[in-house]
Amino acid sequence: MRRILSAVLLSFSVLASAQTLYKVFPAGPPGSVDVNPADMNNSDVYGGYAAIGGIGKLFVGKYNGTYTFLDPPNGASRGGLNGIGDAGWAAGFCQVNSRARGCVWESNGTPHLWPLVQGYDASTASHTNSSSNACGLIYNNGSYGVAARWSLANGVALLPILPGESFSDCRKILDDGTVVGTCGHGSGSNIAWRGVKWLPSNLMLELLPLSGSPGVDIWDANQAGDVVGASTPQYYATIWRNEQPSKLPMPNGASQTLAMSIDDNGNAVGAYIISSNQGACYWPVSGGVVDLDTRIDPSTPGWHLTAATAISNSGMMLGYGSFFGGNSTAVILVPVDSALVGVTDIQVNLGYVRQGDYHSLSAIDGDTLQVARFFVPNLPSRIQYSVSGTTTFGDLSALTLETYGKMGQPGAFTETLELFNFDSGNYDPTDVRSVSFGAANQQVDLTGTGDVSRYRRTDGLLRARLTVVQSGPSTNSGWWAAHDKIDWKVRP
Repeated sequence: MRRILSAVLLSFSVLASAQTLYKVFPAGPPGSVDVNPADMNNSDVYGGYAAIGGIGKLFVGKYNGTYTFLDPPNGASRGGLNGIGDAGWAAGFCQVNSRARGCVWESNGTPHLWPLVQGYDASTASHTNSSSNACGLIYNNGSYGVAARWSLANGVALLPILPGESFSDCRKILDDGTVVGTCGHGSGSNIAWRGVKWLPSNLMLELLPLSGSPGVDIWDANQAGDVVGASTPQYYATIWRNEQPSKLPMPNGASQTLAMSIDDNGNAVGAYIISSNQGACYWPVSGGVVDLDTRIDPSTPGWHLTAATAISNSGMMLGYGSFFGGNSTAVILVPVDSALVGVTDIQVNLGYVRQGDYHSLSAIDGDTLQVARFFVPNLPSRIQYSVSGTTTFGDLSALTLETYGKMGQPGAFTETLELFNFDSGNYDPTDVRSVSFGAANQQVDLTGTGDVSRYRRTDGLLRARLTVVQSGPSTNSGWWAAHDKIDWKVRP
């Protein structure tokens, strides 16, 4: 039932500018594949579908943080996710008796199934607002339907349809209860959709297309009431401010554009098509258009971004990309000048250090915290582990940090072990080691050992830092490295 531009794959407080760089990372919980992201809210919580261990799951969570899996209510099976509000409530659908039923999940994962509406056998929830109210679509299986509002207290209420139209759909509900979407009539490719805002009173304001375009496709709105999407059927990205349409700039050579999300600062993101090739772009509120491929930080090269589907007020983006011409995958774009960056530094407190014993930091899926995997042809990359621990033993002589690294192509590792000097307040290098190898998919054990005696504080506290720099071939090919385990050892 959702209308999607055929070329689109599936479906800034820190103000992003034309000069902002973005680190690109695969999206989804650890161990997930086939990630289909749905939405991101202004707390940078995003969600969607992912397959984990061969089982499909709906999830919400933060990049490099914790994730909550959204289970269907009793008697229903998994469906899909469409939107996430700023209160953390998620909107989507479950399957009941082979029919989609709208479902809203609280931020803790508690589901609320929409009731059936007389005369209709299916529904889906599109989005929730900060008051945990939702909008969605009520329909009969295989046909168009009617847009609706939902609340936990009052259930489902159908929204009116523009005069002369037969059905409607909606995308977003704002905090004041305003809903944005479309109304239309006809069938197949003969439908010319009309844009509409349903105010809290159900008064309807029409969103007209650009001059010369018969229809619109509405995708998102911000709390100021700005709406983005496209004028159709040629697809020209359009923004409506005070219900008046304006064409957003097109990248050089582009034949089609679609604005898919807008933040509360007025920055929009979306996709463009040039000669059947698709790319991701954003439109800063200051004007112009930027191809996001030109703003990828050099530390995460090799990506071609094909769509930016959501943007938060912090400037983080959600979308799709391919790595060195591979298959499309869901990605997170993190602005480099954001405090969210720093994912290559892992802080670990391993507690008490026992004489002759060791502590091990391992990952649940074999790749430490997922953040240790790099795609770094032509550019050395760094990952740093900081560990601390306390011991009461007085005869410890050495501390060792070991990593087990694996590289997908021939390359080299160089590691530096540093111990914290409490007198100077700085880390002192105590061991530097390098290893190179010519075989692909080879695993190596890197060991750094440092003298403990002069680096223990009087209360027994030790701090150490291990920095691993990885370099690979200069050819333009996929290359990666992973660290499977970090061991922290002391010995007498």
